[in-house]
Amino acid sequence: MVFVTMGTTCFDALVKAVDTWEVKQELSDRGYTDLVIQMGCESYTPTKSGGEDGSLAVDFFTFSSSIADYLRSASLLISHTGRYAPECDGSYQERYVGS
Repeated sequence: MVFVTMGTTCFDALVKAVDTWEVKQELSDRGYTDLVIQMGCESYTPTKSGGEDGSLAVDFFTFSSSIADYLRSASLLISHTGRYAPECDGSYQERYVGS
């Protein structure tokens, strides 16, 4: 499962990016079957899909009392860490999907 999380921030650009056919196809080509998006206060609503036709299954939600289970279940995490997150001090190495 691919888990995308914004926390409580608004980041429409990231939600729109992972909702594109190209990103979904790349994830599917890499063997992922499920995409779950945790959104903050975005105004953009991604397209849900059950994956019945063999495509990537897509679901989203705006609030959960805990995302720990999603984090444990994810094979790939895509996150907006925020400007002041400790991970942004340069010691965190980022990985990108695609070219």
